Amino acid sequence: MIKTLRLTRQFVLFFIIALSATFAQSQENSTPPNKGFLWQISDNNSKVYLLGSVHFANADYYPMSQAIEQAFAASNTLVVELDASSLDPLKTQQLIQQMGSYQDGRTLQEELKPETYRKLEAYLARQSIPTHLVNAQKPGMLIMTLTSMELMKLGMLPQFGIDLHFLTRAKGKKGIEELETLEQQLDLLLNMDNPDLAMQQTLEEFPHFPELSAQLFKAWQTGDTTIMQQLLIDEPLQKYPESKPYFDKMFTERNISMAKKVEGFLGNNKTAFVIVGAGHLIGQDGVIHLLKEKGFKVERQ
Repeated sequence: MIKTLRLTRQFVLFFIIALSATFAQSQENSTPPNKGFLWQISDNNSKVYLLGSVHFANADYYPMSQAIEQAFAASNTLVVELDASSLDPLKTQQLIQQMGSYQDGRTLQEELKPETYRKLEAYLARQSIPTHLVNAQKPGMLIMTLTSMELMKLGMLPQFGIDLHFLTRAKGKKGIEELETLEQQLDLLLNMDNPDLAMQQTLEEFPHFPELSAQLFKAWQTGDTTIMQQLLIDEPLQKYPESKPYFDKMFTERNISMAKKVEGFLGNNKTAFVIVGAGHLIGQDGVIHLLKEKGFKVERQ
């Protein structure tokens, strides 16, 4: 699906939690209730509920906490990054194919350095995927595909994603609005400044998926913003400092846009329930901090 990736660990973990996803342990091993990432933003006249989501999940994420359910019930409008449920499947597939594949005769092998391509060939061989089947794809498209496969190996499925869960419930009952378009997200994910570096670091991160995903799930489940920031921001940027420009493009710039749009939902005498990837809410450049700086009342629920 469209919620995907990020350069280096951010590129990979974007699936897991942000434009993101997480690996839920089995129900018998899951101890705390799902607190999640929920804030209330308010001014003198109105309020907005802001929920940090994961886009790939499993049944262990449900039911949501009472606070999340009450916030959703009290809202007139559901706001998501992208309403994937309203997309025309055929047109979407055609657009992804067009934007995600080379249209000028180039190949993936020509795009990547020889060492990176050899590592990719070895990975694909382990997955029983013939290299010639993917050689026309851009690196971002292939990373999207492979990351989805790795997540599904862990039992994580897009149909259990939190945004899709609430979209299904809101259809025909609440207004639905989007923060971004399909074209914007595809452009962000498929047209990378350094595709070779993205592929290198993605392949490097795949073996760590089970451990990272379990840590992310626990952080989301308990509402631990400190651990979430450590996993999604601090550690990746320390490990891959060269990924900072793409991180800013994926998060910092989009956080500013998201904060402005959340601000726009205040003052209209209606209550909006806004869902964005949890990675957008944390840190000094996150949406929560940006709204605090604007003087809005921000309360953790």
